[in-house]
Amino acid sequence: PLFLTKLPDYLGQKSGMWTRWLLSREERWRKENGGILQIGYDGGDNGYNLFKEAFDTGGAVEKYARKQVSFIRDRWLAMMQAVHEVVNDDKLLSANEGLMRMLRSSLSKNICGNRRSHQCKEARSTVLMQSWVNVLHRSGKYAGEVFEDEMHDHMWPWHGYIILDGNNTGTTFASPDFGNVFTMKHSQNYILMLPGGIYHVPRVCKRSTCPEHRVTQAFDIRFTQHISGHGMNLLYEGEIAEGQPIYQWFYQKLHKAQKQFISRPSNFDFIPYDYAAAFNTRDQGGNGDSVDEGDDDVDDDDDDDDDDDLYLDMDFLPEDDN
Repeated sequence: PLFLTKLPDYLGQKSGMWTRWLLSREERWRKENGGILQIGYDGGDNGYNLFKEAFDTGGAVEKYARKQVSFIRDRWLAMMQAVHEVVNDDKLLSANEGLMRMLRSSLSKNICGNRRSHQCKEARSTVLMQSWVNVLHRSGKYAGEVFEDEMHDHMWPWHGYIILDGNNTGTTFASPDFGNVFTMKHSQNYILMLPGGIYHVPRVCKRSTCPEHRVTQAFDIRFTQHISGHGMNLLYEGEIAEGQPIYQWFYQKLHKAQKQFISRPSNFDFIPYDYAAAFNTRDQGGNGDSVDEGDDDVDDDDDDDDDDDLYLDMDFLPEDDN
């Protein structure tokens, strides 16, 4: 279950400025957090505080950050609507009984099925978002950091990330049906959201023609009674529209089941480490350019590739379709 949206022009056209600001903070964030990324390492001073720092910076950075927060909020609410439609679709249930049973059992009831309920009113002030930046390097002193080939999940209800500088890179996911592993080929200025507990691993392109950085901005969303100093209220305690569903996702069941699946290395033997070189050679003759607009969403070439390996393009969405 992936929810994919292209950034609107008012964010996409200025994402370069935002990315440069993030990269300008990279060295300080690495030092303060005691690790390779802006994640909450022991002793870290500002893990997950990306938006707070952007607001404090002021000017164009603050303006962009506030617009991005509003967009993430709107997209999360749209994903809640999509979840509501899927889990209440009896045709999907009959066609995918095992998977749908798992999805339904991991979801709460619609918290705002009754907008006057205590739970719905409470949601306005207890939906917490934490955000950070991941910067992976093709070369230099930070090349080859462990995280770029580490299968992991997020033990929060909802997770997402924005691809800011990621052409010729991707993310490999373990599908919740425990029978497939697939790689999403990245394109600039897309936002992807998914439930917590789904295992995935970032992939980078190692060839000299590939971009130096893979920059993604990640975020987690959960319900909490206490707004942490490392997070922010996503809904701003605002009104929830009539008919807007809100769901809590209990990641524990999927986390446990997928952990057993990924513990068998043979499930991932067919995925090449520098997978980007494989799909670039196949799609563009190995020239290292970004994926063409006309590429199919699923590449089913058999040339020199394992038939089990599935690659999906982000550029399959129509320009006017969010």
